[in-house]
Amino acid sequence: MKRNPVLRVLYRPYGKPFLDHPQFSFYIKRNWEGPQSLTGGVRFAEPRERAWITIQFLMSNMEGYRTAGNFRQHMREQGTVGDSHVLREIEISSRTASAARFTTYNYSPEFLLGESVKILKTEMTMVPDQAGVYIIRYEAPAGNFHRFYGVHEKFIESLILATPGEEKNSDPIPWLKKAP
Repeated sequence: MKRNPVLRVLYRPYGKPFLDHPQFSFYIKRNWEGPQSLTGGVRFAEPRERAWITIQFLMSNMEGYRTAGNFRQHMREQGTVGDSHVLREIEISSRTASAARFTTYNYSPEFLLGESVKILKTEMTMVPDQAGVYIIRYEAPAGNFHRFYGVHEKFIESLILATPGEEKNSDPIPWLKKAP
C-alpha cells in the first residue's frame, strides 16, 4: 500500500536571511517586519509591534559611538533601581560579548506624569571590535518580553559578525578578478 505525503505539512524554513550589511548577517523570523534602516544597522519588528530586535555596527566617527569600556559602563547605568545592573558575558560568533537586561518606563507627554506609562524590558548586548562596536537590542513590553525571547535567542545563534580587520581585506580572493 502506497503512503501519500501529507500536503498540509510542508517544510518551511523558520527564518529569512539578512545579508545586506557588510559587517553582519543573520536569520530573522519569517513574519517579522523589516528591515528598517538605522545608523549603522537595521531594526526588525514583530508584526503587531510587540517586540523589536535592533543591530548596529558603530565606528568612532558615528553618532552614538562609545569605546567598549564606556559602553559597558553605560549598560550598567541603564534601567531602574530594581534591576541588577550586572553585566554577563556571552559568546556571539566566537567573540565574547557583554549583555545587560533592564527595565524602562516611557511616560506619554500627552497625559499627567504616571497616568499613561509603557513598561519596556530590554536586553542590550555589546560586542567589541577593532573598528568599532556591535550593539544588539531586544526590546518588548514587559508582558511580552519572554513570549518573543526565543526569536531573539535564534537571532543571536544565527548571527555572523565580520572577522576583525575584514574591512581592510575586502577582496579575499583577488585572483578571481584577474583576467588572462
